Amino acid sequence: MKLKTVYGPHPSRCFDWSLGVDVLLPPKRCPYNCVYCPLGRTSIKTMKPAMLIDPGTVKKELEEFIQVNGCIFSNILVWGHGDPLLNYHTPLIVRTIRETINQYGCRSSIRIRTTGFALGEKWALPLLDIVDEIIIPFDAAGETRQVINDPMDNAKISLLIETLRNIPKTYRRKIAFETNLLKIDGIKNSDLPILDELTSYISSTGIMKIYLKTVNRPSWKQMIKPVKGRLFTRVKDYLVDKGYTVKECTREKHSTIIISSDLEEALINHLLRKPLSTDEIRTIYGNRGIVLAEKMVLENLIDKIPWGQKLFFKVKQTIDLYKWIRR
Repeated sequence: MKLKTVYGPHPSRCFDWSLGVDVLLPPKRCPYNCVYCPLGRTSIKTMKPAMLIDPGTVKKELEEFIQVNGCIFSNILVWGHGDPLLNYHTPLIVRTIRETINQYGCRSSIRIRTTGFALGEKWALPLLDIVDEIIIPFDAAGETRQVINDPMDNAKISLLIETLRNIPKTYRRKIAFETNLLKIDGIKNSDLPILDELTSYISSTGIMKIYLKTVNRPSWKQMIKPVKGRLFTRVKDYLVDKGYTVKECTREKHSTIIISSDLEEALINHLLRKPLSTDEIRTIYGNRGIVLAEKMVLENLIDKIPWGQKLFFKVKQTIDLYKWIRR
Protein backbone atom coordinates (compact mmCIF):
# COMPACT_ATOMS: atom_id res chain seq x y z
CA MET A 1 0.00 0.00 0.00
CA LYS A 2 1.42 3.36 -1.03
CA LEU A 3 0.48 7.01 -0.68
CA LYS A 4 0.45 8.22 -4.31
CA THR A 5 0.58 11.54 -6.09
CA VAL A 6 -1.81 10.35 -8.83
CA TYR A 7 -5.38 9.63 -7.74
CA GLY A 8 -8.80 9.13 -9.28
CA PRO A 9 -9.95 9.84 -11.92
CA HIS A 10 -12.80 11.77 -10.37
CA PRO A 11 -16.18 12.41 -12.04
CA SER A 12 -15.85 16.19 -12.06
CA ARG A 13 -18.90 18.41 -12.44
CA CYS A 14 -16.75 20.87 -14.41
CA PHE A 15 -14.31 18.75 -16.42
CA ASP A 16 -15.83 15.27 -16.84
CA TRP A 17 -13.31 12.54 -15.92
CA SER A 18 -10.48 14.37 -14.18
CA LEU A 19 -7.30 12.65 -13.00
CA GLY A 20 -5.83 14.24 -9.89
CA VAL A 21 -2.14 14.94 -9.31
CA ASP A 22 -1.19 15.89 -5.75
CA VAL A 23 2.20 17.63 -5.75
CA LEU A 24 2.23 18.19 -1.97
CA LEU A 25 1.01 15.07 -0.12
CA PRO A 26 0.10 15.36 3.59
CA PRO A 27 0.15 17.43 5.68
CA LYS A 28 -2.16 19.97 4.04
CA ARG A 29 -0.46 23.28 3.18
CA CYS A 30 -2.42 26.35 2.11
CA PRO A 31 -2.83 30.07 2.88
CA TYR A 32 -6.55 29.35 3.31
CA ASN A 33 -8.61 27.19 5.64
CA CYS A 34 -11.81 27.01 3.56
CA VAL A 35 -14.92 25.74 5.33
CA TYR A 36 -15.88 23.62 2.31
CA CYS A 37 -12.48 21.99 1.77
CA PRO A 38 -12.86 18.19 1.53
CA LEU A 39 -9.34 17.74 2.95
CA GLY A 40 -10.18 19.00 6.42
CA ARG A 41 -8.51 21.83 8.33
CA THR A 42 -5.25 23.27 7.03
CA SER A 43 -2.33 21.81 9.00
CA ILE A 44 0.34 24.24 7.76
CA LYS A 45 -1.03 27.69 6.99
CA THR A 46 1.63 29.21 4.79
CA MET A 47 2.43 31.18 1.65
CA LYS A 48 6.05 30.01 1.59
CA PRO A 49 6.90 27.37 -1.06
CA ALA A 50 9.23 24.44 -0.34
CA MET A 51 10.99 21.69 -2.30
CA LEU A 52 8.49 18.84 -2.07
CA ILE A 53 7.37 16.14 -4.55
CA ASP A 54 9.73 15.93 -7.54
CA PRO A 55 8.86 15.48 -11.25
CA GLY A 56 10.31 11.97 -11.38
CA THR A 57 7.86 10.67 -8.78
CA VAL A 58 4.86 12.05 -10.67
CA LYS A 59 6.14 10.79 -14.03
CA LYS A 60 6.58 7.25 -12.70
CA GLU A 61 3.13 7.11 -11.11
CA LEU A 62 1.39 8.74 -14.09
CA GLU A 63 3.03 6.26 -16.47
CA GLU A 64 2.00 3.36 -14.22
CA PHE A 65 -1.60 4.61 -14.20
CA ILE A 66 -1.78 5.01 -17.99
CA GLN A 67 -0.11 1.66 -18.65
CA VAL A 68 -2.70 -0.13 -16.48
CA ASN A 69 -5.84 1.90 -17.22
CA GLY A 70 -5.23 3.70 -20.50
CA CYS A 71 -6.19 7.31 -21.19
CA ILE A 72 -9.54 7.13 -19.37
CA PHE A 73 -9.48 10.82 -18.38
CA SER A 74 -10.15 14.01 -20.32
CA ASN A 75 -8.55 16.39 -17.84
CA ILE A 76 -5.70 16.40 -15.35
CA LEU A 77 -6.18 18.59 -12.30
CA VAL A 78 -3.03 19.51 -10.39
CA TRP A 79 -4.42 19.80 -6.87
CA GLY A 80 -4.24 17.79 -3.71
CA HIS A 81 -3.24 18.54 -0.14
CA GLY A 82 -3.36 22.30 -0.50
CA ASP A 83 -2.07 24.91 -2.95
CA PRO A 84 0.17 23.20 -5.55
CA LEU A 85 2.23 26.37 -5.95
CA LEU A 86 3.65 25.75 -2.48
CA ASN A 87 5.96 23.28 -4.22
CA TYR A 88 8.84 24.85 -6.15
CA HIS A 89 8.90 21.77 -8.41
CA THR A 90 5.34 22.28 -9.69
CA PRO A 91 6.20 24.01 -13.02
CA LEU A 92 8.62 21.17 -13.85
CA ILE A 93 6.03 18.62 -12.75
CA VAL A 94 3.41 20.14 -15.05
CA ARG A 95 5.87 20.08 -17.95
CA THR A 96 6.56 16.42 -17.17
CA ILE A 97 2.82 15.69 -17.14
CA ARG A 98 2.43 17.33 -20.55
CA GLU A 99 5.33 15.34 -22.01
CA THR A 100 4.03 12.08 -20.53
CA ILE A 101 0.45 12.37 -21.81
CA ASN A 102 1.78 13.38 -25.23
CA GLN A 103 4.07 10.35 -25.22
CA TYR A 104 1.12 8.03 -24.54
CA GLY A 105 -1.23 9.83 -26.92
CA CYS A 106 -3.65 10.95 -24.19
CA ARG A 107 -5.89 13.79 -25.27
CA SER A 108 -6.23 15.64 -22.01
CA SER A 109 -6.29 19.21 -20.82
CA ILE A 110 -4.15 20.20 -17.83
CA ARG A 111 -5.50 22.53 -15.18
CA ILE A 112 -4.05 23.70 -11.90
CA ARG A 113 -6.10 24.94 -8.94
CA THR A 114 -4.21 27.49 -6.88
CA THR A 115 -4.88 30.45 -4.61
CA GLY A 116 -2.89 32.46 -7.15
CA PHE A 117 -0.56 34.34 -4.83
CA ALA A 118 2.60 32.76 -6.29
CA LEU A 119 1.68 33.31 -9.95
CA GLY A 120 3.80 36.45 -10.15
CA GLU A 121 6.98 34.71 -8.99
CA LYS A 122 9.63 34.09 -11.65
CA TRP A 123 9.92 30.39 -10.84
CA ALA A 124 6.15 29.93 -11.39
CA LEU A 125 5.91 31.79 -14.72
CA PRO A 126 6.68 28.74 -16.95
CA LEU A 127 3.32 27.33 -15.85
CA LEU A 128 1.53 29.91 -17.94
CA ASP A 129 2.93 28.42 -21.15
CA ILE A 130 2.20 24.79 -20.25
CA VAL A 131 -1.23 24.57 -18.63
CA ASP A 132 -4.54 24.93 -20.41
CA GLU A 133 -6.14 26.77 -17.52
CA ILE A 134 -5.45 28.09 -14.03
CA ILE A 135 -8.37 27.95 -11.60
CA ILE A 136 -8.38 30.42 -8.69
CA PRO A 137 -10.98 30.02 -5.92
CA PHE A 138 -12.65 33.36 -5.18
CA ASP A 139 -15.81 32.94 -3.13
CA ALA A 140 -16.33 36.28 -1.40
CA ALA A 141 -14.69 39.46 -0.16
CA GLY A 142 -14.68 41.33 3.15
CA GLU A 143 -15.99 39.65 6.28
CA THR A 144 -17.68 36.89 4.29
CA ARG A 145 -14.28 35.87 2.91
CA GLN A 146 -12.97 35.64 6.47
CA VAL A 147 -15.75 33.20 7.35
CA ILE A 148 -15.58 31.07 4.18
CA ASN A 149 -11.85 31.04 3.39
CA ASP A 150 -10.23 31.99 6.73
CA PRO A 151 -7.10 33.35 4.96
CA MET A 152 -3.74 34.15 6.51
CA ASP A 153 -3.35 37.79 7.46
CA ASN A 154 -0.97 38.43 4.56
CA ALA A 155 -3.12 36.55 2.00
CA LYS A 156 -4.95 39.75 1.18
CA ILE A 157 -7.27 40.29 -1.77
CA SER A 158 -5.30 43.41 -2.71
CA LEU A 159 -2.15 41.27 -3.11
CA LEU A 160 -4.00 38.73 -5.26
CA ILE A 161 -5.51 41.42 -7.48
CA GLU A 162 -2.13 43.12 -7.93
CA THR A 163 -0.50 39.79 -8.80
CA LEU A 164 -3.13 38.97 -11.41
CA ARG A 165 -3.12 42.44 -12.96
CA ASN A 166 0.64 42.19 -13.47
CA ILE A 167 0.28 39.02 -15.54
CA PRO A 168 0.32 39.78 -19.31
CA LYS A 169 -3.15 39.82 -20.90
CA THR A 170 -2.29 36.95 -23.24
CA TYR A 171 -1.76 34.71 -20.21
CA ARG A 172 -4.66 36.12 -18.19
CA ARG A 173 -6.94 34.51 -20.77
CA LYS A 174 -5.86 31.18 -19.30
CA ILE A 175 -7.06 32.15 -15.82
CA ALA A 176 -10.57 31.57 -14.48
CA PHE A 177 -12.12 32.15 -11.09
CA GLU A 178 -14.06 29.48 -9.22
CA THR A 179 -16.92 30.59 -6.98
CA ASN A 180 -18.39 28.02 -4.63
CA LEU A 181 -21.86 29.04 -3.43
CA LEU A 182 -22.83 27.96 0.09
CA LYS A 183 -24.72 28.75 3.26
CA ILE A 184 -23.13 28.70 6.72
CA ASP A 185 -23.96 30.34 10.05
CA GLY A 186 -26.65 32.50 8.48
CA ILE A 187 -24.31 33.72 5.73
CA LYS A 188 -24.95 33.14 2.01
CA ASN A 189 -22.35 34.28 -0.51
CA SER A 190 -25.19 34.29 -3.05
CA ASP A 191 -26.63 37.46 -1.45
CA LEU A 192 -26.53 40.49 -3.76
CA PRO A 193 -24.35 42.81 -1.59
CA ILE A 194 -21.75 40.04 -1.25
CA LEU A 195 -21.81 39.39 -5.01
CA ASP A 196 -21.49 43.12 -5.73
CA GLU A 197 -18.37 43.31 -3.57
CA LEU A 198 -16.92 40.15 -5.09
CA THR A 199 -17.43 41.23 -8.70
CA SER A 200 -15.99 44.68 -8.02
CA TYR A 201 -12.67 42.93 -7.31
CA ILE A 202 -12.99 40.42 -10.14
CA SER A 203 -13.69 43.14 -12.70
CA SER A 204 -10.46 44.92 -11.78
CA THR A 205 -8.40 41.89 -12.92
CA GLY A 206 -9.72 41.74 -16.47
CA ILE A 207 -10.45 38.01 -15.98
CA MET A 208 -13.89 37.26 -17.40
CA LYS A 209 -14.45 33.52 -16.87
CA ILE A 210 -16.05 32.06 -13.74
CA TYR A 211 -16.71 28.46 -12.81
CA LEU A 212 -19.85 28.52 -10.69
CA LYS A 213 -20.52 25.61 -8.35
CA THR A 214 -21.90 24.73 -4.94
CA VAL A 215 -20.84 22.34 -2.20
CA ASN A 216 -21.78 18.76 -3.07
CA ARG A 217 -20.10 16.70 -0.34
CA PRO A 218 -19.38 16.93 3.39
CA SER A 219 -16.42 18.95 4.61
CA TRP A 220 -14.69 19.32 7.98
CA LYS A 221 -17.14 22.07 8.92
CA GLN A 222 -20.59 20.99 10.04
CA MET A 223 -23.81 22.77 9.03
CA ILE A 224 -22.49 23.86 5.65
CA LYS A 225 -25.24 23.73 3.01
CA PRO A 226 -25.41 24.09 -0.79
CA VAL A 227 -27.10 26.85 -2.80
CA LYS A 228 -29.31 25.26 -5.44
CA GLY A 229 -32.28 25.76 -7.74
CA ARG A 230 -33.58 29.25 -8.44
CA LEU A 231 -31.03 30.92 -6.19
CA PHE A 232 -28.13 29.29 -8.04
CA THR A 233 -29.69 30.29 -11.38
CA ARG A 234 -30.18 33.84 -10.13
CA VAL A 235 -26.46 34.12 -9.32
CA LYS A 236 -25.54 32.74 -12.75
CA ASP A 237 -27.84 35.25 -14.47
CA TYR A 238 -26.40 38.07 -12.36
CA LEU A 239 -22.85 37.20 -13.48
CA VAL A 240 -23.85 36.75 -17.13
CA ASP A 241 -25.58 40.14 -17.09
CA LYS A 242 -22.30 41.66 -15.90
CA GLY A 243 -20.56 40.24 -18.97
CA TYR A 244 -18.83 37.20 -17.47
CA THR A 245 -18.53 33.84 -19.20
CA VAL A 246 -20.07 31.49 -16.64
CA LYS A 247 -19.51 27.75 -16.66
CA GLU A 248 -22.06 26.00 -14.44
CA CYS A 249 -20.50 23.02 -12.69
CA THR A 250 -23.64 21.00 -12.12
CA ARG A 251 -23.11 17.74 -13.99
CA GLU A 252 -23.83 14.69 -11.80
CA LYS A 253 -24.16 11.79 -14.27
CA HIS A 254 -21.06 10.13 -15.70
CA SER A 255 -20.46 6.92 -17.61
CA THR A 256 -19.01 4.01 -15.63
CA ILE A 257 -15.28 3.42 -16.12
CA ILE A 258 -14.10 0.98 -13.35
CA ILE A 259 -10.33 1.30 -13.16
CA SER A 260 -7.96 -1.67 -13.37
CA SER A 261 -5.45 -0.48 -10.75
CA ASP A 262 -5.12 -2.03 -7.29
CA LEU A 263 -8.61 -1.12 -6.06
CA GLU A 264 -7.87 -0.83 -2.35
CA GLU A 265 -4.84 1.38 -2.89
CA ALA A 266 -6.64 3.50 -5.50
CA LEU A 267 -9.76 3.91 -3.37
CA ILE A 268 -7.98 5.00 -0.20
CA ASN A 269 -5.79 7.43 -2.16
CA HIS A 270 -8.94 8.93 -3.71
CA LEU A 271 -10.71 9.12 -0.34
CA LEU A 272 -7.72 10.92 1.15
CA ARG A 273 -8.45 13.82 -1.23
CA LYS A 274 -12.24 13.95 -0.89
CA PRO A 275 -15.24 12.06 0.51
CA LEU A 276 -16.92 9.88 -2.12
CA SER A 277 -20.59 8.97 -2.46
CA THR A 278 -21.70 5.39 -2.98
CA ASP A 279 -22.64 6.29 -6.57
CA GLU A 280 -19.19 7.74 -7.25
CA ILE A 281 -17.40 4.71 -5.83
CA ARG A 282 -19.57 2.33 -7.84
CA THR A 283 -18.96 4.33 -11.04
CA ILE A 284 -15.16 4.33 -10.64
CA TYR A 285 -14.39 1.19 -8.64
CA GLY A 286 -17.43 -1.01 -9.24
CA ASN A 287 -19.36 -2.99 -6.63
CA ARG A 288 -16.10 -4.31 -5.23
CA GLY A 289 -15.21 -0.73 -4.37
CA ILE A 290 -18.32 -0.51 -2.18
CA VAL A 291 -17.34 -3.77 -0.45
CA LEU A 292 -13.84 -2.41 0.21
CA ALA A 293 -15.24 0.87 1.55
CA GLU A 294 -17.59 -0.99 3.91
CA LYS A 295 -14.62 -3.08 5.07
CA MET A 296 -12.67 0.09 5.89
CA VAL A 297 -15.67 1.35 7.89
CA LEU A 298 -15.54 -1.86 9.97
CA GLU A 299 -11.79 -1.36 10.42
CA ASN A 300 -12.58 2.11 11.83
CA LEU A 301 -10.54 3.82 9.10
CA ILE A 302 -13.35 5.74 7.41
CA ASP A 303 -16.85 6.90 8.32
CA LYS A 304 -20.06 6.38 6.39
CA ILE A 305 -22.21 9.47 6.75
CA PRO A 306 -25.46 10.76 5.23
CA TRP A 307 -25.21 14.14 3.53
CA GLY A 308 -27.55 15.82 1.07
CA GLN A 309 -29.74 12.73 0.55
CA LYS A 310 -26.68 10.61 -0.28
CA LEU A 311 -24.32 8.33 1.62
CA PHE A 312 -20.66 9.33 1.66
CA PHE A 313 -17.52 7.53 2.75
CA LYS A 314 -15.09 9.91 4.46
CA VAL A 315 -11.63 9.34 5.94
CA LYS A 316 -11.59 9.78 9.71
CA GLN A 317 -9.78 12.87 10.93
CA THR A 318 -7.95 10.76 13.52
CA ILE A 319 -6.58 8.19 11.08
CA ASP A 320 -2.90 7.32 11.56
CA LEU A 321 -2.38 7.72 7.83
CA TYR A 322 1.25 6.81 7.38
CA LYS A 323 1.13 3.79 9.69
CA TRP A 324 -1.93 2.34 8.00
CA ILE A 325 -1.12 3.05 4.37
CA ARG A 326 2.29 1.36 4.69
CA ARG A 327 0.96 -1.76 6.41
